[in-house]
Amino acid sequence: MEEVSGRWLVRAILGTVVLAAIALYCTIGLLFYQGQWQFVFARRAPQPAASQLLPLLTAAGVLAERVSFDYSETGHAQLEGWWIPPAPGREPQRTTVVLVCPSARSTPVQNAPLAQALHRLGVGVFLFDYRGFNAGDAGHPSQKKAYADGIAALTYLKNTRGIPAQNIVLYGAEAGAAVAVHTATASSDVAGLILENPQPSLKAQVQREQHIHMLPLFLVFRDRFALGDALAKLQMPKLILTDHDQPEFPRGAAAVYRNAARPRQMVTLDASGAKIYDSLAWQRAVGSFLFALTQAR
Repeated sequence: MEEVSGRWLVRAILGTVVLAAIALYCTIGLLFYQGQWQFVFARRAPQPAASQLLPLLTAAGVLAERVSFDYSETGHAQLEGWWIPPAPGREPQRTTVVLVCPSARSTPVQNAPLAQALHRLGVGVFLFDYRGFNAGDAGHPSQKKAYADGIAALTYLKNTRGIPAQNIVLYGAEAGAAVAVHTATASSDVAGLILENPQPSLKAQVQREQHIHMLPLFLVFRDRFALGDALAKLQMPKLILTDHDQPEFPRGAAAVYRNAARPRQMVTLDASGAKIYDSLAWQRAVGSFLFALTQAR
């Protein structure tokens, strides 16, 4: 009987282990690639239903209307939003309307403080939710869908509400800042941009939060919401806001500010979270910015 070489057996076992490790690594990378949207769109708990936003605004004395828009060829409304008209006595077609591109991680109810704060400044407000969160939505949210949703919301304001683009200001928070910038590139005649805690890209944030150091994120992470060079080309006035909620926010916002074309301004706020909208610094910064845009028309 021919004897089996012990050295060959060890090599075979080691080879099998290496191949298994490679297969496991590739599987983890594939799973991250398929499920990365859950890191970007991981919504904060609790997650109240979107239907609770309208009663919440009404209880706060804010007149709002829930609308459906962006209909498909089959007549299905792909998006829903909440329209808050400007202060009484002001025509929407003649006053500023702020289109809110919310953070990917916040629910409509959690965006109520921002909508109320903008409403107190006398402007019209349009808030929408991204596709992929409603019961009737197919699939899951993504960067591609969010970018399309921002453009659809702007189109709704212009075509359905009859509001000129020159009267519309885009307000983007966190990942929504990239949505606002992308929307502005599709309609460069909007009045201005307000970016709250914008980041050059979400790649570093996802890597830091998930402690992912072994995966090649440049290959497996595609929904980066990167601002890129777009801000360097957009000529409308820009207001960049940041707070100290996380130490990384001011650094990222500063990088965005440096890359933005003039006119631009940056304001650092002391408050964080929803409390930021109650701060006098936020009210002064946003109110002055919106007032200046109105005076320029």
